[in-house]
Amino acid sequence: ALGDMATFLRQVRIVSYMEGGKPRGFQLMDIVPGSIVDRVGLKNGDVVERVNGKSIHTPKDAMQCFSMLQSGRGVTLEIKRKNQHKSISIDLK
Repeated sequence: ALGDMATFLRQVRIVSYMEGGKPRGFQLMDIVPGSIVDRVGLKNGDVVERVNGKSIHTPKDAMQCFSMLQSGRGVTLEIKRKNQHKSISIDLK
């Protein structure tokens, strides 16, 4: 579904997102048009807060998330976009 981490990271820049001095997720920037990140509906500035209900606060959490995505199963992302919370369900098959 996603290939390797290096390929994935060429499609989007991911930075830690802090709110009130605490990690709250990862913000997506510089999404490559036509990439898988773009095709599933994610936008520049989106903050991924949870994946399949699991909070994403640390790089270790992000790596576990990528492993889930590589498995090819469906995934639900809980994001914050322009201060609005949204859920995106993705079928990776």
